[in-house]
Amino acid sequence: MSQREYANELGWNLDRVKYYLRKMKTQELIKRVGNSHSGYWEVLAEVNQLQN
Repeated sequence: MSQREYANELGWNLDRVKYYLRKMKTQELIKRVGNSHSGYWEVLAEVNQLQN
């Protein structure tokens, strides 16, 4: 999904989605695999880590 699609699905504005993606990247909870068009986000954290 694109950032815009995530924003629409969640009922958020695009800037909010970008903020949280950037925050998750800096906390090393996610990383980008591949390029911006054909790549995807890989989740690096376990579910119990996300809940804390």
